[in-house]
Amino acid sequence: MRGNGRVLITLIVAVLLVGGGVAAAYLFYPWLPHPADADRNDLLRWLVLRDLNAESPEIQTVLAQRLEEEFSTGLDWDATAERLTAPQRERVWDNVTVLLKPWFLEKSDSYFQLAVAERPAFMHQLTETIAVWRGVDSLRLQPIATADDQQRKGLFGTLSQQVTQWKKEAEPDERARIEEFFATVQMFSVRLPDPADADCDELVQWLVVRDLRNESPETLSVLMRRLEEEFRTGFDWSTRADDLDESQRKQIWDNVVLLMKPWFFDKTERYFQLADDQRPAYVDELIDMITAWKDIDSLRTPEDPAASRSEQGGLLATLAEKMEEWKQGVNPAERERIEEFSKAIQVRIFRRMLSKFTRG
Repeated sequence: MRGNGRVLITLIVAVLLVGGGVAAAYLFYPWLPHPADADRNDLLRWLVLRDLNAESPEIQTVLAQRLEEEFSTGLDWDATAERLTAPQRERVWDNVTVLLKPWFLEKSDSYFQLAVAERPAFMHQLTETIAVWRGVDSLRLQPIATADDQQRKGLFGTLSQQVTQWKKEAEPDERARIEEFFATVQMFSVRLPDPADADCDELVQWLVVRDLRNESPETLSVLMRRLEEEFRTGFDWSTRADDLDESQRKQIWDNVVLLMKPWFFDKTERYFQLADDQRPAYVDELIDMITAWKDIDSLRTPEDPAASRSEQGGLLATLAEKMEEWKQGVNPAERERIEEFSKAIQVRIFRRMLSKFTRG
């Protein structure tokens, strides 16, 4: 009987221990709905209560997607930080950084699946998401006091550091995609006003930090018009070049060359809308404009092996070469118009040079 009592007591103690363990486990690892079914509060509880390093890639990916969906319009991170203990704030920060990888790689895949024309809108939306989540920096236990700290220690700086690590771990093809996508993210993360509202310095910034191949035709058209308005009388590109590194100078040059085509076709259309007696003055105005921009040649590195012969020759030589290239991609009637317009420009340049020579 005494032996049976000991057995019973042992069983009771075991049940209590197991029950206590379950209760403790619940307290420290509470049940949460799957992220796909979680509401805003449950999603925040995922960040506060769970160590996402211990979760599966599938859970991490779905959680990243649902957080982006639910908090697309923002969250008062300062108020959230005030309601959390120091360990909870640290856990949320760590979990957000864990989610950067599945979020970034999913966005990278989506980006490369899109047509080129669809990518700018995608990137603008993505940078809005980054702007919303940058507020999570307020959860850091050590305050981010300066812009330099923000760059190194904030969410975007953390993403940059992680991208460096992911590239090391990736296969060559994937590494190239990560590099290209992150470069695009960095480019679009620079806040610039609409070209229609940009001042002189902001227009230059458009040329420096944006790859215009990623912009819509509408944006290119507005940017081209505003550049023409602001720099009609020229710009000291040689002085500006001293403040730029080689990659920035190349970006400006590449962007200007890209804008040549819509500019030239727009001017061609305008030329044929004018009466014959108005055309010489119009062409003279265009030549003056091209001449005012000629100083941009100072941004080119002549010994650059990637530069074509015309690019090494400067803006005018590049324009002449591009005219020949553009003629190959249009119908015969349009080709004839381009040839007539380009000939008109060449004739006016020759006559102006001759006039200047005879006066001299």
